Amino acid sequence: MDGVKNGVEKVTYTRLDQGTTAEYLRVRDYNRNTWKENVGPRIMEELRAIASIPLIVQVNELEHSLQTATRCLRDGEDEETIVCALMHDIGERMGPANHGE
Repeated sequence: MDGVKNGVEKVTYTRLDQGTTAEYLRVRDYNRNTWKENVGPRIMEELRAIASIPLIVQVNELEHSLQTATRCLRDGEDEETIVCALMHDIGERMGPANHGE
């Protein structure tokens, strides 16, 4: 381990071929725990953020996402599809030009 950042001890490798099995397992466990615990609040934060994207159409990105998820719900889609529909535009703040792809 090489130093502490944000209260977490960092691993030493800077290239994947330099890490140890113990370091890779530590990174895996850290990522699983960190992302799993915070995924709900992070998704909600992203959904709130897309409401502020300036558009020239009548609905904002959040309204569009809610409409999409509602249509899936009304069509009887499964829960995973509904959640994906709700979240499908959370990347729009970074790259709106590739929506179709």
